[in-house]
Amino acid sequence: MKILSLTGFGRSAFQMNGLNVQVEMKSVNGKNFDLYLKSPQVYNELEMGIRSRLQELLIRGSVNVIISRMDSRVSQLQLNKPFLERILNELNEVAPQSSADKNYLLSALVRLPDAMQNNFATLADEERQGVLKAIDDAALQLNNFRLQEGESIKTDLLKSNKKILAQLEEVKKLAPIRNQKQKDDLLKKLDEIGINDQLDKNRLEQELLYYIEKLDVNEECVRLQNHCKYFQEILNSDDAAKGRKLGFVAQEMVREINTTGSKANDAAMQKMVIQMKEDAEKIKEQLLNVL
Repeated sequence: MKILSLTGFGRSAFQMNGLNVQVEMKSVNGKNFDLYLKSPQVYNELEMGIRSRLQELLIRGSVNVIISRMDSRVSQLQLNKPFLERILNELNEVAPQSSADKNYLLSALVRLPDAMQNNFATLADEERQGVLKAIDDAALQLNNFRLQEGESIKTDLLKSNKKILAQLEEVKKLAPIRNQKQKDDLLKKLDEIGINDQLDKNRLEQELLYYIEKLDVNEECVRLQNHCKYFQEILNSDDAAKGRKLGFVAQEMVREINTTGSKANDAAMQKMVIQMKEDAEKIKEQLLNVL
């Protein structure tokens, strides 16, 4: 019976032996799952696993994740010999007879980003598990945030849906009154132009029935009532991701309301239709932020 918003925020952290890692995660509405991940280079190998895990936990939305890492451990820098040897060999292939000063060349090479490495350059299993757990914890917080906001959205959706049903009942009451009024107005106009007595009464009655049937809104009212009831059933279902399904039903609700409005031909009925359209548009707008 829960409903989740697409908007949320979560934060988590873990510490180990002078290492402090923080994860901040926020999401906004989006049609699909779209992840922007910013993390230290040492966590590059975890990116695919993080992406897969977050898609499983968060399902949909535009998600922004920032992982920050503060390492106060004393590292021991050392030359990245394989890297430097490869660069030197490639330079010798390009200019084998180069007379460049070797000391100057080595001084330039050690300034390259990958020329030095430290003893913490590889990701330890303990840190790997800590980062993944922090991701799970932040996602759990984000989903709790989504749930809290989703409850207020659900309350508003149920309220708008209930108002549409109430206004629909008024339309159903007004329809037969409108039909009789349309019939009386037509007969009055025929009397005014003085041809009422010259018409075949049976044929006139058939034409009146045909005209009124074209304005009949009973079928639209039945369909709209069914859509509203189905909308409420989906809201109260156990399915967490229900935003798209609710969106499809809301579109059908708007379609029936518009058709009813085009057939109203009556000020009182048109007023009810406008109110229903207003509540239906509120529903559509709110559903943009429902998972």
